[in-house]
Amino acid sequence: MALGSLSKAVFEGDVENGSVMDNFGPKFQGVNYGIVFIGYSTAAFVAPKVTAGIAAANNGDFTKAFYVAIVVAVAGLILDLVYKKKTATKAITETAQ
Repeated sequence: MALGSLSKAVFEGDVENGSVMDNFGPKFQGVNYGIVFIGYSTAAFVAPKVTAGIAAANNGDFTKAFYVAIVVAVAGLILDLVYKKKTATKAITETAQ
């Protein structure tokens, strides 16, 4: 579930407090939000350094860095779609009972 929330945050460009509460509930909401935000901020810190390293290794060409970013974005999209399907199936099952 955390990966789904994290990928949602990445695609929307924001870590939403309400999104964390919707996925994990109000109990320990502050801790859960902190965990999600740590993942988001770690990626924001590490990604530029990795990108600069890839560009430096390729004589200043950022093409391979963009390919890496595309792969990471597609992986996040796939995780998000799997998570949404899983939560939708769970909601339908709970409604039917």
